[in-house]
Amino acid sequence: MLCSCLFFWLIWSLLISTVVFGFSSARGFGGNAVSTPKPKGGRLKSNKNKQSPTAVQHQHQQHPLLNWLETFPEAKFESISIRPSLCGDGMGGFLTKSVQDGEVVFVVPSDAFVSVGNALQHPTLGHQFQKLWMETAEDDPKGTSVLAAFVGHSILNMQRNDNYCTNRAYLDMLPTNTPKEKHPLWWSDAEMELLRGTSAMQEWMEMREDVDEMIRIVIDSSVLLDDIVRYGLDQVELAVRAGFVAVLSRAYGVFSDSLDDDRREFKALIPLLDALNHADEPNVMYSYEGSAATSGRDGLSGVLIARAVGSLEKGDELTISYGSHPNHVFGLYFGFVPERESHPVDYSSLVSGGGVRQCCKEMAFLIKCSEATAILG
Repeated sequence: MLCSCLFFWLIWSLLISTVVFGFSSARGFGGNAVSTPKPKGGRLKSNKNKQSPTAVQHQHQQHPLLNWLETFPEAKFESISIRPSLCGDGMGGFLTKSVQDGEVVFVVPSDAFVSVGNALQHPTLGHQFQKLWMETAEDDPKGTSVLAAFVGHSILNMQRNDNYCTNRAYLDMLPTNTPKEKHPLWWSDAEMELLRGTSAMQEWMEMREDVDEMIRIVIDSSVLLDDIVRYGLDQVELAVRAGFVAVLSRAYGVFSDSLDDDRREFKALIPLLDALNHADEPNVMYSYEGSAATSGRDGLSGVLIARAVGSLEKGDELTISYGSHPNHVFGLYFGFVPERESHPVDYSSLVSGGGVRQCCKEMAFLIKCSEATAILG
């Protein structure tokens, strides 16, 4: 039993009520999701048609994630491109044409989600994942550890075999342990010391300790035993940690009508939606539309539909809201701290070196500045 796990998962559950909207295929998004008008013209048309030479050329030019999403008949993203973000780290979604308020900007079908259900139905590891799902239900009711283990397993094996999984284009976009990776699960003890004296330090340390314990439980469960034999314990632990970073920073809560009789909520990663960066005033809202009566894989059937908020111009970067939170909470779960235009930050006083990464110094500096501003009012 984890010493502080109940506290950690309680805090996470409260957070997702405003950040990662749980949704059901029967009732759409819950929480603070905004309902937007359904597109005119009835059912969304499939874009999976016979490809012309021009379409094939276009496929080679667009981002690999979009090439992969094209294999799903109900996917729709004709007005989207993916390129380096202008308002955050990594990639972002940009409009390739102007759109009007309420217009659909992209659609992602539930079959493209990466979920706990995928792990439970894995052709060779499904039974072990089901066992882990049941053994961790008390402390981890939404299956965070199951999904993290599944993502870690997928990352390891796609590196060995290009044909191991069909969603490599999506897995390649997930955060990994690189010198620029800011999520606190990758911070060293020396980097954690940068937070001493802030409200963040204890909370960050507790989360890291809890995830360390969850990784141990995954390893001890033997669900990834073959991976340990093939890649070694250290590599498997790193891959599972990367899985936890992905799930904690990107996953949404979904309900299934088929995983059990209680329609248990579980975790899922939603491609393309989770590539959009945060803004206090987002220009995209989204909803899930479908019917539980016709539920398919994982008990989900339907599409995630993202619509424009206001009239947007060609070239605009698409953003969603991750919610309103203190800076240390943004850093804790999403691996970044928003820089407010009303409070510009000068990093010139930061000294490089010292055995800690510059990105960690900058994040700790932002947290300290925000807490000082809050104290001064």
